[in-house]
Amino acid sequence: MFKALVIQDSERKFRDLGDVLAVARAEGKKIFKCQTGINVVRVWRDEVVGWVVVICPDEGRSSPLVVSGGVKNGK
Repeated sequence: MFKALVIQDSERKFRDLGDVLAVARAEGKKIFKCQTGINVVRVWRDEVVGWVVVICPDEGRSSPLVVSGGVKNGK
């Protein structure tokens, strides 16, 4: 099951992409009501709405993390 989150930084508090990922994982734990890890599947920046992040619960399998068109192996 995948969920898409829109994360806005209206106060410009995010220093880097790591801050966006931390918020996405924390919100994902609330959404999926789990204490296990959350996989971030895709991340992109939209100039109108902010950061768009696709997440799913970690089911013990690794999935690729795609950031800005590049692929990085996630665990």
